[in-house]
Amino acid sequence: TLNNLTLTTGTLTVDAGVTITINGTLTISGGTLTNSGTISYGTNGILVYNTGGNYTGTSLEWPASSGPRDVTIQTAGTNVNLPGNRTITGTLTLTAGLLSIGSNTLTLNGTITISAGKLLGSATSNLTIGGTGGTLSFDQTSAATRSLNNLTLNSGSSVATLGTDLDVYGTIDLTTSSGATLNLAGQRLTLRSLSTGTARIANLTGCTLNNATNVTMERYIPAPTVGGAATGGRRYRLLAPTVSTTTTINAHWQ
Repeated sequence: TLNNLTLTTGTLTVDAGVTITINGTLTISGGTLTNSGTISYGTNGILVYNTGGNYTGTSLEWPASSGPRDVTIQTAGTNVNLPGNRTITGTLTLTAGLLSIGSNTLTLNGTITISAGKLLGSATSNLTIGGTGGTLSFDQTSAATRSLNNLTLNSGSSVATLGTDLDVYGTIDLTTSSGATLNLAGQRLTLRSLSTGTARIANLTGCTLNNATNVTMERYIPAPTVGGAATGGRRYRLLAPTVSTTTTINAHWQ
């Protein structure tokens, strides 16, 4: 059992059958971790990345169970790849650098604090907010890096504010009757549409969606085909949302 441990250079090897428990802070500034053993965290354990470069996260310093309560990326240029599906029960702090979600699900059951850092998503990245949340800011290098597959707010305490543009390929789900709140803050939200599917916003009953003033809804339209071959020709397409009203369509749209 250790309070604080800092790795700056060299190799730290955790032998088979050995468990190192971090009750304070594990700081990774450099070096290499190898293991046949285990690193676990006490109730208040913290993991800090401070490498100043690209770092592929591993299940050794960030295990899926008995993991750190808080995770911090501290320095500019520190770009950490999430090592798999992970849950943070405390605070995710992005002072600088990037946390790349990849084809994983990142669950935040506490808060997120972003200064100069950013989340880096993809069309296969999932983000779940189960706590008090915070402001969600995504890397704006490209449409790909500012993307998520699914964004889920799944508890009554779930509150999130969009701090940058976001593209969604799957579902924005504010779990029905949970009382969750998503504030788009006038940021551009694009619901993407591909041949494989179209993004959507799920039922909002019992939840709150605020400041949705800059939303684009795409609709993928396949090329006309004859005998299975694309013709490039034109076809009439009717694109409209479903309408349910007891008055008139004109009144429904006003």
